[in-house]
Amino acid sequence: MSRDHTEAGPGLVGRSAELAVLAASFAAARAGSAQLIIVRGPSGIGKTALLGRIGDEGTILRTSGDRAAYATVRSLLGLDPAHVLPDDDYQALQELYRLALDLIDEAPLVLVLDNADSCDDKSLRWFEFLLRRGADLPLLVVLAECADGPVPYDRRLAAVAAAGRANVIEPGPLGQADVADLIRRELHRSPAPGFTLACVKAAEGNPRFLLRLLDAVREQGVRSDEAGAARVAELGGALVRVAVRERLARWPEPLRRVACAAAVLKAFDADLVSSLAVMPIPAVAAAFDLLKGYAVPGGGDEDRQLDVLSTVLDELAAVERADLTLRAARILNDAGAQPWRVADQLLALDAPLDEPWMRGALAQAAGIGLITRLPVALRCLARLVEDDPEDLDARIDLAAALVEVDPWRAAPLLEESLPLVGDPQTRAVVAELLGAISLTVPGVQPPLVVLSEALAAVGSGGDGAETADDFEIRVRLEALVRLRRPGSPAVLRERPPDLPGDTPAERQALAAQALLTTMRGTSATVAADFARRALSGPQPRTGWTASAASAVLFLADEFDEAIVGVGKAIIGGAKRNAPWTELLALSTKAWILASAGEITEAAIDITDAVEIAAKAPWGAQTTVHRSTYALVLFNQGEVDRAATVLDEADAIPRLGLALDDHYFLLAKSAVAWFRQDLEAALAYALRCGELLDEAGISNPVFAPWWLHAASLLARMGRASEAGELVERGEEMAGRWGTARASGLVLMAKGTITRGPGALEVLTEATELLAGTSAKSDHARAEALLGMALLRADDAVAAREHLRRSVDLSVRHGGWASATTARDLLVAAGGRMSQVTGDRVDLLTGREQKVAGIAARGASNSEIADALSVTLRTVEVHLTSVYRKLGVVNRADLAPLFEPDKASAKG
Repeated sequence: MSRDHTEAGPGLVGRSAELAVLAASFAAARAGSAQLIIVRGPSGIGKTALLGRIGDEGTILRTSGDRAAYATVRSLLGLDPAHVLPDDDYQALQELYRLALDLIDEAPLVLVLDNADSCDDKSLRWFEFLLRRGADLPLLVVLAECADGPVPYDRRLAAVAAAGRANVIEPGPLGQADVADLIRRELHRSPAPGFTLACVKAAEGNPRFLLRLLDAVREQGVRSDEAGAARVAELGGALVRVAVRERLARWPEPLRRVACAAAVLKAFDADLVSSLAVMPIPAVAAAFDLLKGYAVPGGGDEDRQLDVLSTVLDELAAVERADLTLRAARILNDAGAQPWRVADQLLALDAPLDEPWMRGALAQAAGIGLITRLPVALRCLARLVEDDPEDLDARIDLAAALVEVDPWRAAPLLEESLPLVGDPQTRAVVAELLGAISLTVPGVQPPLVVLSEALAAVGSGGDGAETADDFEIRVRLEALVRLRRPGSPAVLRERPPDLPGDTPAERQALAAQALLTTMRGTSATVAADFARRALSGPQPRTGWTASAASAVLFLADEFDEAIVGVGKAIIGGAKRNAPWTELLALSTKAWILASAGEITEAAIDITDAVEIAAKAPWGAQTTVHRSTYALVLFNQGEVDRAATVLDEADAIPRLGLALDDHYFLLAKSAVAWFRQDLEAALAYALRCGELLDEAGISNPVFAPWWLHAASLLARMGRASEAGELVERGEEMAGRWGTARASGLVLMAKGTITRGPGALEVLTEATELLAGTSAKSDHARAEALLGMALLRADDAVAAREHLRRSVDLSVRHGGWASATTARDLLVAAGGRMSQVTGDRVDLLTGREQKVAGIAARGASNSEIADALSVTLRTVEVHLTSVYRKLGVVNRADLAPLFEPDKASAKG
């Protein structure tokens, strides 16, 4: 709970000079020379706390300013309310003066007035009278004036100051050292430098704001370390908004009116604010100067100032705020402002859009927003649908925009709209969008007949001339029909026309054909050509095209092109604020990296994907990232966490078949195998094969279930069944024609072959896979060759290959396979320390030194000096460290380099 911070502890921090002035003035007054001190400063700077440090000798009277006539001096002298003062002002001043003299006769008199700027005129006139008459009296008058901005009492206080030859004390913001002292006093611990600096910035050196901030820090349990600095900035922002609201509450009504108008319009635009506030433009311009100069912090950053200023709207009644917002929308619309600014006002209204221009303004903003401001477009379209549920165009436009953002919301809008649409072309658009969603979202299954009917409606080469729009829709529909029925090639032509990939629709069709060719496993070369052309330009906004084409390139052994392609998809999704597309692309990239054995890199992308899903309203419903997440965790040696992720995915309803189902089953097979439940592992692998057969997918590397199953069968002594699967894999690999596919076949043959033949086959497998990007497959082949050499009693050669397997796995983050290979190496008589699974082990020796020093908060320059290297060398090492460990800053490094971990490594 917040405390009363009128006094900041047993002593003021950073106010020694001000206290010295007070002490000297009190001593002079006690000696018979009347003194006046004016303490001037903004709210919270510590004026009241300084007033509380006046000595305790003599008679000390305190009060605060009151606007009623003589109310302040009455309160100060303790007059009874029944005490009547003369009507004549001069006689009243004389009587009050005599009362003060009576007090001075007893002891030196100290009069302390807080909030003097709120004092009534007559009381201030009395202070002036008292100081002029009592210049040789033991009298000290201390007035505190709030200087948050221009106040109407400046001249009156100046007259008092002239009468008493005032000493003016203006406490400034606390410096960093003073703030650190105050933090130590309040939190009872020494703050980290970054935490102190964050507090200085958040409170702007203002003691009251700082004490409020530290209250919030205490209540929220924020630590005063470097990691707590970011949290301080958040808490400070909220406190600044409260302070601004308090400050403006004391300002004149015209100024508050300008502040509200600027806050609603979100602009310091004198013309627009003049219209909304109903004030002359010069007066508005002057008000802007006062607001920016005194009331609202921000240092010239207008966006920040406007954000803080918006807090004044919290004080308005709902009706008043709604009226202001509606008027702002009209003014902006009439002024021809950007559509999104008009829409922003309309979206804030709860009232129906009952004026014709309103729906037009929202529709215009939505159309522009689909290109540059997708979140704004979604809000506009959603409001149009909410306001008129019968507007089919708005519903379809909203659904189309949601495909990349929230396909779960888009699907019902499209399903409900489809029966109501009469226009064949619009119906085809709705069907195509539903079909696109069905490719990545289980449970959305538009009947194939709907897609086929839509395709027939737009025509596929009849007598009539085909328009450009018809062509675009037809190509997209053909692509979707192919993907929905990959096992039925007779549905459409075996392959589409030789499309150049000039339009998004053509690129979508090429991506579909690339994926279809890959599923059938007919030719990696042809599939890769389709995929390259699909990635040759801007992508359609259905989300899956670039990810699918990139996956095809990887399966065709074109790893680098695949990473570049899916990287573009990630960047595009982020730029368009399209979380579904971004999640799909990140999951695809992580799957490519993990399948290639780049587990550390995969962990970075899949972690980003998990975070996107956690924040999205549909995150709990999607499984698209979970099998890859489980695969990464498994390869990192976190088998129990991998199993938990798979169990969570099991609990999600999965209506219909999704492409990630196969990888989901293979991940479950791997976990069961690790736990020595070979029967369950085999069942999962065989079920994966059944699903692939049902879908007409016969690619050896698409989901290599046959390799898993053959290895398991060989281990279970069922060599004949294993051999049949290996023959099947060999037949598929021959058609697909990639080095990786051939390497997998050789590796599978090596697992079912005994004697010298196994050594020959596995040696060829290691050599072939070494030339591919499949690091995990290469590491596994090296381990299998090492095991075969052990069976042939060649321990020396076995150790060489097992050590290579460990090195490959550790280098790329595959801790599970590294641990298995290391155990085999030790059994073969080799020496190697335990594979810990600690991510820090991924770093080179120099990287560990750089990271360890950085984790303690050292700057790049300090690290360079400590290690006698260049600043550039430090930057290169830190970049590598962040990439390998999947972190983004020094604060993330700290937990990885804690003292207990460092000592354990030593």
